[in-house]
Amino acid sequence: MQLGCGFICLALLSGTALAQTTADSQAALNNWGHEHLICAAYNAAVSECMLTNPSGKAGSDAYSEVSDVMFQRGYQASKAAGLSDKAIMAKAEIAMKEMMSTIEQSCANISVLFVQHAVSCKSLGENPGERFEQLKGGHSR
Repeated sequence: MQLGCGFICLALLSGTALAQTTADSQAALNNWGHEHLICAAYNAAVSECMLTNPSGKAGSDAYSEVSDVMFQRGYQASKAAGLSDKAIMAKAEIAMKEMMSTIEQSCANISVLFVQHAVSCKSLGENPGERFEQLKGGHSR
């Protein structure tokens, strides 16, 4: 009987550990998706501000493309984490509103966004898998 309880207890503990691992992965996926949505908003804001400069069209297009990729990754990860379309779009909208508020609705202040987001968003864009592993391990930025 002792052996039977040991096996049952081990099975229950393994199931609990698996559930925790799944919950940790889901939380990491949600956070990873959210970071992508923030970086999509950052790149979109920079793209829009570059259009205010007559020679900024090429740079604007490049930032716009990165924004699209970041949004798609963020959307897909957020869906996989269980978020609804409405929740994902709300996160994206909040991120964009925060970006515009940070620069006080003026592209003259875009350097504030560069300081806050350029390095982390570049890193996320270039090494998305590494960032996901960091989040799974419980490491924030």
